[in-house]
Amino acid sequence: MLLPALLAVPALFAPERPQEEAPVTVVAGPWEALGPLPFPSSGKPGRAGNIARKLKSMQPGSSWPALEESFEGVGKMTLPWLAIDPEPWLLEQDEAAANPRPRRGVDSGRLDLFEVLPLVKADPALGEQASAYLYRSLLVSGDLQLEVELRSRVTATLWCNGVQVTTRPADARTPSASGVLILRPGVNHLLLEALHDGEDDWDIELRERRPLDQETIDRAIDLGVDYLLARQALDGRWQPYSGYAQGSTSIAVFTLLMSGVPRRHEAVLKGLEQLRREKSDYTYAASLQLMALVAGNDPQDRELILELSEDLMSWQLSNGLWSYGWRGDGAGGGDLSNTQYAALGLRAAVAAGVPVPGDVWQKMARGALDCREGRRSSRGPTTGKDTGVPNGFGYSSGYPNAYPSMTAAGIGTLAIVRDNLPADGTRNLATTVARAIEDGTAWLGANWSLSDLDRNFLGDERSMMWDYYYLYGLERAGELGGARNFGGHDWYQEGAALLLEQQGDNGGWGISPTPVTACFALLFLKRASAQPPVTNIANEDERLRVSDPEEGPVHLRMTLRYPPAMWVDRKSERYEEFAQILYWLRPPSGAWQRAPVSEGRNFAMQPDLEQPGPWSVRADAILVDGSVLSSGTLDFIQEEGLTDERRAYIDEGQFNQLRGASPQVKVSSSAPQTSGSFLIDGNPFTGWLAAEDDLEPMVDITLRRSAKGSTLRLVPYLPGPKDPTDFPRATLVEVQINDAKPQTLRIPSDAKAKAILDLGKETSVRRIRLRILATEGTNKEAPTVGFSGVQVL
Repeated sequence: MLLPALLAVPALFAPERPQEEAPVTVVAGPWEALGPLPFPSSGKPGRAGNIARKLKSMQPGSSWPALEESFEGVGKMTLPWLAIDPEPWLLEQDEAAANPRPRRGVDSGRLDLFEVLPLVKADPALGEQASAYLYRSLLVSGDLQLEVELRSRVTATLWCNGVQVTTRPADARTPSASGVLILRPGVNHLLLEALHDGEDDWDIELRERRPLDQETIDRAIDLGVDYLLARQALDGRWQPYSGYAQGSTSIAVFTLLMSGVPRRHEAVLKGLEQLRREKSDYTYAASLQLMALVAGNDPQDRELILELSEDLMSWQLSNGLWSYGWRGDGAGGGDLSNTQYAALGLRAAVAAGVPVPGDVWQKMARGALDCREGRRSSRGPTTGKDTGVPNGFGYSSGYPNAYPSMTAAGIGTLAIVRDNLPADGTRNLATTVARAIEDGTAWLGANWSLSDLDRNFLGDERSMMWDYYYLYGLERAGELGGARNFGGHDWYQEGAALLLEQQGDNGGWGISPTPVTACFALLFLKRASAQPPVTNIANEDERLRVSDPEEGPVHLRMTLRYPPAMWVDRKSERYEEFAQILYWLRPPSGAWQRAPVSEGRNFAMQPDLEQPGPWSVRADAILVDGSVLSSGTLDFIQEEGLTDERRAYIDEGQFNQLRGASPQVKVSSSAPQTSGSFLIDGNPFTGWLAAEDDLEPMVDITLRRSAKGSTLRLVPYLPGPKDPTDFPRATLVEVQINDAKPQTLRIPSDAKAKAILDLGKETSVRRIRLRILATEGTNKEAPTVGFSGVQVL
């Protein structure tokens, strides 16, 4: 009877399960610094202070004797190693950064040696021609190899346990150098050196190489979307770029839609309404306009989509390329830059059901292939991790040299062609296209760079948008061409990391950002940011609002997805006795209104809130005994839909009666690049701001000819590209019309709404005096207020 007993306890005889190995831990010690030391004449790593001779004694598992020594510093001072604490400096930088990078493991954070070296902070002149070392120990629980990046603008070197891991010369093409730390159980040693030859920057950073998490990327996207939304004029436009009237608005609308902004968002609806006013007559802008309209998916745009598609096809040149539209071939008879946007536009047209003839794609293929640096692509051995022979693309068939942005354009264009070539009679062409995509991919890998022609990110001209234009092209080359890596480089991770570093506090990109630059950056970042369907709404979800239980025993919940859903939580007091829920809604302008009674599951309802703006909702629970319990009030912003009043903004600026009345404008003061005359120029992208020290901002408009109207309208100031998104605003303004008694006008809290003073009847206006009485939201970077325009309608 022993066997059954043994079978009953099989665990006694089962083989032991292998235990999971505990992850290797790394504990970094405090920093010690040595410097400033004299700049070595050779400029070679480790020569300052003769540290190179002491590296042999830097062995894992034991202390480093050199830490007990003193060295001759700048000015023949005797310098010991000093313990430093850069954390206050790093926290200050994190607070100022739009996207601070979390520091984990061996991450040092960006260390500015002018700030963290005590002697240099006290006397910056000591660091003008100097070297410095930073040391820290690493306590490691087991064998470990870590991929790291050494980032600096100066010559910088990294050693681990006395072995040089990597160095980054001052004239390197990229701001970082990569290497691998080989760590052993016990104590390990890290040593960083930074040589400063007199330039402004003297910083160094060590990073453990790891992918960006999606939450961090999504936050950057949200900041960029807020930037775009804040810079849309009330008439629906974004500031035109380089004469392309519809181009900026088109790419902004397309970007917002690709970034998850709903089609019924006010900004999208106004932008699309503007795009319906006029067709673009340039290839770039027409293609973007077509992409935006298709993404908007409004049936009323069907005819315009067809017309734009026909225009694009008619502008194709005999060599298969596109130039700048109906205005002619332009220099060189077409180029790959225009052609890639024509391909994007026609790709959108196909998605909308517009027939694009096969010969358009065949001609496009041959035109793009003709832009290769080497016209013919021979098959040969593989290069690196790519399967093609490096062969890049130039600007046009007559352009001799390949470069990154045009190679990305060639890959993206041919990938679109590949997906649309007719099946019959194009087998050889399709094979050539596929090979050219492989060869272009190999070229980008062999010539990897995140900067187009090394012009901008690596220099001082970061205001230029060409690199952002290139990154958007790189995203298309990677996505449409099916390449996750170029030459072993994860293009998305490296590009996203760069963009998150370059993003400004206001959500834009570049020293002189523009909406177009932000669009290029967002379109790159959004590649990996598709939101999964929401199946459960957790209490922590930022889209969920919950009423305050202290304001009422009924727990009201709502989600801000469109249309908003609201329901009652089962945890509400006496929930089992609820018979009905009566919802009350208060629109942006008006009194409380009773919504339909809800008796269904969880008493849920989805009201159709057409009017955008600030809403409020509360609920009354009617119990089976006839008594009533109430919830607290939830306030929320309904951002979808477009009211008739807001729709009128699109056109009403052209009917401003002040513009034809020869106005003379006097103001109490003006901030730089603003003027009182901009209040009546009809341009929503200009305006007036009072000077920073103006305590009583005033505007006085005198008309040579009277202007007749029944309302006075103040247009809120539109933040410029450099301005913070949370721009300060006036809240109360004293208005005097002619010689009448001054009236007080309250400014709406919505930055996209005009302040309207009803004059009661049509009035002949000869003089308008404005005095700002109160403001709010003063930003230290923009501590002044004003308006974009004054209108009489």
